[in-house]
Amino acid sequence: MNSENNPETVPNDTTTITMQPSAKNVCCGIYGLRNKTTGKWYVGQSRDIVYRWHHAYELRHCNRQVKIYQALVKHGYDAFEKRIIELCDEDIPQDMLDKKEVSWITHLNSVKNGYNIARGGSGGKMSEETKLRIGNMSRGRTHSDETKQKIKEHWKVRRLTPVSEETRKKQSLVRKGKAHGPISEETRQKLRAASLGKSPTNKGKPHSDETKRKISMVLMGKKYGPMSQEHKENLRLSNVGKKRSLEFCQKMSEIAKRRYKTEEGRSHIQRISALGCAAVKPTEPTPQVHHH
Repeated sequence: MNSENNPETVPNDTTTITMQPSAKNVCCGIYGLRNKTTGKWYVGQSRDIVYRWHHAYELRHCNRQVKIYQALVKHGYDAFEKRIIELCDEDIPQDMLDKKEVSWITHLNSVKNGYNIARGGSGGKMSEETKLRIGNMSRGRTHSDETKQKIKEHWKVRRLTPVSEETRKKQSLVRKGKAHGPISEETRQKLRAASLGKSPTNKGKPHSDETKRKISMVLMGKKYGPMSQEHKENLRLSNVGKKRSLEFCQKMSEIAKRRYKTEEGRSHIQRISALGCAAVKPTEPTPQVHHH
């Protein structure tokens, strides 16, 4: 069998694989991160390996890859050896690159005894066993003060580090060709079906005084004022052709009436009026005078 597609022909001592030097700035192929202490592997594929190491793992933009992300938070980026396992041509077909990644993940057993959460490839999905194991591993866990401090420092660096022009160009190239725009009707129906019957996680849970104070601090200093004509026109256009059900209209009417009855609601309407926005007082029934 061709050794290019079958990693079993590679010597079992994968720790002897060294980073292969390349004259090119961009290295395409299969890479690995190996924990120097535990020997566990994370295997991935990239068409720009060096950029992936820096952007995804050194800066920790990999929180969806929970196992390697948690390991980086716990041990630090320098605790991992960076290995180019197999260099590939830049024009290698994606399906062939996927097969190589799947083969190396299997060979290094990096799902069961490593940091990969799926078998690899562009369509790699977590097995039910892996999902259950990750769930059990995370349940009831709390970060130590040291880990919390590391996470805090990491986010400080991310917020304060400006994105270079070179990085912007690379991000632009990655996104090119991907569809962006309005959500299709089919996608809307799928999202709707997925959310049916689900209640908001905070339903029935009032905010604590501390949470209210934090929300207040976040909003403090933000400027609110009259909407620009452009904003008004955008809102108008977004509502053109929309049909509201009778039930919806009745609910909005009841909300407006209840709001006006409270002191806070009346103050809110007065503030809107002061800003130049028309506030209409809900129509109240005219008291009937009975003549005897």
